[in-house]
Amino acid sequence: MSVAAGSGNTDFICTKMNLVNCPDVQTLHPMPSAGSSAQVNTNVSNIQKKRRHSEQPATTIWLTIFPIDMVLRVNIDQIEPATRDWICKVQIVEIGRPRESLDKKCTFQNLILEDEEECQIKAVMYADEIEQYAATLKLFHTYLIFTARVKVSPASYGKPIHKFYWILDKETVIEQIKPSHEVEKPLPPPTKLNITSFDRIPHLMVDSAAEIDILAIVLRCGPQRNAGRSHHRCREITLCDNQKTQFLFTLWEDFGEIEGHEIASKMATEADLLVILGRSIRISTYQGLSLQTRYNSTLRVNPNYPQAVALMN
Repeated sequence: MSVAAGSGNTDFICTKMNLVNCPDVQTLHPMPSAGSSAQVNTNVSNIQKKRRHSEQPATTIWLTIFPIDMVLRVNIDQIEPATRDWICKVQIVEIGRPRESLDKKCTFQNLILEDEEECQIKAVMYADEIEQYAATLKLFHTYLIFTARVKVSPASYGKPIHKFYWILDKETVIEQIKPSHEVEKPLPPPTKLNITSFDRIPHLMVDSAAEIDILAIVLRCGPQRNAGRSHHRCREITLCDNQKTQFLFTLWEDFGEIEGHEIASKMATEADLLVILGRSIRISTYQGLSLQTRYNSTLRVNPNYPQAVALMN
């Protein structure tokens, strides 16, 4: 269910229910004692009054609808699986394409979120939510997120960016913060990257599950082709970092077809150097020590980061 809030300054999404009309206010408030039940009823009445006001054109952001003791405004590091009824202001600093899981049983989409303290966390959506959020969740836009599911990050894919990750599901409430809003302001463009330099790669453990992030200039981009006698398609590109260290980078399957095609087209038509930001990239022994995409990798061409500008210069 998608609900527009206010004068158009915010986009409000609740994929399961309208929180203000929630039949059980205790989902938003600690269990009251007998002596405090009147206060709870007053809170409910106030919420309903503010909801009626919020339907008028001059409404403010939905966070102000709720009494201050009913929600907890926190940053990413303050949120754990046991944390209840929290709100966090974040910016989307990476959003991948929807992809199939390795076992082909579900479709997922990865995001990286960054808060006001530049703390980052990975978030994931699955099939229904991907479609629900498609028109609203955009790269570098800022949002208030209310109670995503919090899970422990698996350690099998190298060192995660955070010990937890979030699942944006039917319980999650998301509101976009637009530049014209008077109460909340969008976060500034991000600058934090967790890059592994090329000179460190030979010293890392070559593990089929290990993942790193890279930022590099594209020197060459080959055509899409079959890998050996297999039916797997790939495209090989040559990368160079600021120390002039080169690595072969293999884009498998649709990465070669989509991002690889974008890279090849830009190299054929633009004179400027091309920089790519790769996240969740695998270190491989394919054709010697090299880099490869994984099923959950993301690739961004000419990313809007000062580090990319410095690399081109």
